[in-house]
Amino acid sequence: MIPKRGKAVRRLVSVRRWFQRFSFLLLLLLALGSIVVSRSDAPWINGFRAGFTDATAPLIETLAVPVRAVSSWFSSFEDIESLRHENARLRDENRRLQMGIVQAQRYLAENRRLRELVGAPPPREGKHIGARVMASGGGAYTRSFILAAGSDHKVRRGLAVLGPNGLVGRIVNVGEFTSRVLLITDLNSRLPVMLADTGERAILSGRNGRLAELKYLPTRHSVKAGARVVTSGHGGVMPPGLPVGKVVTVEKGLVLVRPYANLNRIVFVRVLDYQPSGLIGTGGGEKPKKPAGAPEKGRNKAER
Repeated sequence: MIPKRGKAVRRLVSVRRWFQRFSFLLLLLLALGSIVVSRSDAPWINGFRAGFTDATAPLIETLAVPVRAVSSWFSSFEDIESLRHENARLRDENRRLQMGIVQAQRYLAENRRLRELVGAPPPREGKHIGARVMASGGGAYTRSFILAAGSDHKVRRGLAVLGPNGLVGRIVNVGEFTSRVLLITDLNSRLPVMLADTGERAILSGRNGRLAELKYLPTRHSVKAGARVVTSGHGGVMPPGLPVGKVVTVEKGLVLVRPYANLNRIVFVRVLDYQPSGLIGTGGGEKPKKPAGAPEKGRNKAER
């Protein structure tokens, strides 16, 4: 048994050496044969090719499963990385859009207030100076606004200030770039007004609250709740007919008025540059014409 086993081992070793010597040549011949077979259109070759494909298809399918899994894993990794970058880009874009929406909402609110201001009934006389409310300068005993407009914008002391719905107050202090408005609800505010329906005159006095009071009404007045109050123009300080407010309380000689303008939510105002004709110190007026036939002073002196 031992000699036979030794001969078999020697044969295997010799076959292995022979295969190692001619393996390159065999592989080259196999490659050339494969090329020839693939190029040939002989029926038996096509049948052999189809049979070989059928025989090896399950093996190829089995080997392709892990390959596809690895390829899918790499593809999913690339997709995840791409999604990560896309998600970061979308987050940045969403943040910018949210900031844009907030800014757009602020612009819309500002535009709405400006449109409300423009849509308010305009005064019949004077020029308008638009201004923005910078801050509320009111304290425990005063009710006032600070406007971002001063002497550079031709704002002067005493001018009327209008909101979207009606009179707000009047200018009391003027700086170069800012000015202060005394509100009609301030305790120190006194405004000549009248009732739009009856023409009865009174003085609107502030109470440092949300309402103002009508004073110096006639003894037998006919004021009722809901009556409209406008400026009377008395004294020539403000033009007549500016909307002021509406009477809300009439009892025991106390007549309270709620201003049309919401003084707690005003952002933009109009300063009314009103200067009535004949007001002393206005200047710029035309010189009065002399009546026809009036003697001249120089000529009279010469004649004398």
